[in-house]
Amino acid sequence: MARDPDSTAEIFFFLAWLLSQIATLVSHLACAVLFCVFMHRSHVHLAAAGADMQFGKHAWAWFCCPILNLWKPYQAVAELWVHGRPQTDRVPPWFRVWWGAWVVGSMASTLTLQLRDAERFGAAMAAEWANIVASSMLAIAGVAAAWVVHDIHARALARHRVRHPGD
Repeated sequence: MARDPDSTAEIFFFLAWLLSQIATLVSHLACAVLFCVFMHRSHVHLAAAGADMQFGKHAWAWFCCPILNLWKPYQAVAELWVHGRPQTDRVPPWFRVWWGAWVVGSMASTLTLQLRDAERFGAAMAAEWANIVASSMLAIAGVAAAWVVHDIHARALARHRVRHPGD
């Protein structure tokens, strides 16, 4: 019995969409866990090195607090930068790019979910545009986050080398 070509294409499209959603979910969860581990370890190491940290080793938990998650995680990461090597207390501009893209992407993602519940065509189209904005902003946030982590780590290594030149 032959299948209708339209139904075969729909099944293929659905499977491709499902796989992309699963890959996105897995990658977001992996990045979230690794970023939180990075924040935890960085705060622990800097505190052990004598830095006076406002945010403790549980600074990653600010991501889970509604309303406060709009600025507290940024402050905790900025603190890592400042205490990593206290020659400057100015946070580089890409920190703001990372955080702005993260907040806008997260809000657009939430808007996408709310608009997809509407049954009007205009709402569905708006949901797809919100999804495009969310995906773009979260991709920018991901790249910027990698840059932030790299720079904070490099500063911490430089601080360690200054304090322990023989290591």
